[in-house]
Amino acid sequence: MLSYHLQRANDQMFTNNINVQSFRPANCARWLVGLIFFFGGALKFTNPVATASSIEGFGIVPTPLVFPLAMWLPFLEMVPGGACLFKATARPALLLVALLAAIFMAAIVQAMMRGLEVNCGCFGNVEWLNAPPSIALFRNSLLILLSVCVYSKLVNPHLGHG
Repeated sequence: MLSYHLQRANDQMFTNNINVQSFRPANCARWLVGLIFFFGGALKFTNPVATASSIEGFGIVPTPLVFPLAMWLPFLEMVPGGACLFKATARPALLLVALLAAIFMAAIVQAMMRGLEVNCGCFGNVEWLNAPPSIALFRNSLLILLSVCVYSKLVNPHLGHG
């Protein structure tokens, strides 16, 4: 009899902690966007000098502001990235992620138009994660698309059910 109750308690604990509906595509996309931004910010945080060098290479930030931006940019990415992981804070975070990705795209496009050879610095100084500008533009386009789609789904949960 005791083993029955222990097994039943164990089964309830497992089913209460794992919600199968959590793994819906919109949630998985939200987590992916959040983790990419959080991870990118965390890698920039580990080496602000490399981040400053990358920012300086784009030639759009005045020199006295390069290092302060390199210090704040990781937090500007980690905070909304982390907030995307939680449904309660995801809506404003997704909008901020989309805005930041659009700003990053504008910086890359202007550098390409000026003929600058830039390292996007998207993932700090981890070279194998940093991509050529065309790949960074594609990746940021996908991040914007995912952010907008998930935001739309959070605003209207019945979207796509009909």
